[in-house]
Amino acid sequence: MMGATDALRRAVGSPSVLFPNLLVYHDEYEGNVRDELGGERFESAYSEGAAMDAEAAIAFALGEQARKEAPPPLSSSTLTKREYQVASLVADGLTNKAIASRLVLSQRTVEGHVEHILVKLGFSSRAQVAAWIVDHKRTERS
Repeated sequence: MMGATDALRRAVGSPSVLFPNLLVYHDEYEGNVRDELGGERFESAYSEGAAMDAEAAIAFALGEQARKEAPPPLSSSTLTKREYQVASLVADGLTNKAIASRLVLSQRTVEGHVEHILVKLGFSSRAQVAAWIVDHKRTERS
């Protein structure tokens, strides 16, 4: 759920800390979960959650669906160079308008790139794209 909420928060542009006085509890809870699961299992579960769209995250939180295996990793060669660039900016939490400004493109062109990215990767949300980028960059470093 941590991965899902963090990804959804970034996707809608919400600040990371709404209630700063509660941050200590979040950090303590995350540390406890990481210690209990171990670093690798925590990162895997976090990535799986980050790949969920809002509907899947809510259903999972309510216990209304069984956990599915993560889809096989896709290669960055699936995307064009420009699509990968746009996907990276989506992962950074930028809106289509902000991406268009950064890359000196029209907003409609960016919308087209985002649509192609979603189709090529088989995703339904920007949060899934963000999780895929994070996972892909982590794999590249390994």
